[in-house]
Amino acid sequence: MQAYADGINDFIQNVGFGEGKSAHLLPPEFYLLNLAGNLEPWSPIDSLANIALINFSLTWDWAQDFMREVNKMESEELNALADELTPYTKNYLHNMVTVLDKSDAKRMGKWSDKPLSERYLESLEHLKQAEPKRDFNAKRQAKQPFDMGMGGESNDEAMHSNNWVIHGDHTATGKPMLASDPHLSTNLPSFWTLNELIWEDKFLIGGSTPGVPLIGIGKSKNISYGQTAALCDISDLW
Repeated sequence: MQAYADGINDFIQNVGFGEGKSAHLLPPEFYLLNLAGNLEPWSPIDSLANIALINFSLTWDWAQDFMREVNKMESEELNALADELTPYTKNYLHNMVTVLDKSDAKRMGKWSDKPLSERYLESLEHLKQAEPKRDFNAKRQAKQPFDMGMGGESNDEAMHSNNWVIHGDHTATGKPMLASDPHLSTNLPSFWTLNELIWEDKFLIGGSTPGVPLIGIGKSKNISYGQTAALCDISDLW
């Protein structure tokens, strides 16, 4: 991981125009955010933090625990919670970044003149009304034999994922087909980058994540592999 970090730092230090440079420019987002020239050296800790952030993005059951607590709150407590979760937004509208014209957004039913904190409070109230049934199901499932969630409804809702293989006997090419769903959102810049590792007479190619020295989904000469999310109960709030 240190060698990987050294490679990132060497690339950044050698960005510029001239012979022997790694690239003319950094990606545009670095300039838009005024980060070019102000980057701290990358370290293995940053790679580990990136992995932890990915893991958190795939941790969904904490929201169910959160809504159980919201369901117990009175209106005054909900107001205080909305203010705490949406600081500095009372004087701003939800469309702080405008992508569509205002008239287009209104026509699509996506426009509101309400402050973000008020809209968030309405969402909490709406979820609170739906929570009793979810809470009942969770308590009912808690009495059932333990199951990580892949074989039954042991969480608040049945949460499953998908990856699958089709044998070559059932494909036009005679080769097997592998598909997997890593449950990662579409982002810009992209979450994925295509990498290839070559050593001796071997290679590994597939999807990697910037900042992480791993190929998460890929193939070699002999095997292909994928991954998905178990979506089981792996977090708690306190």
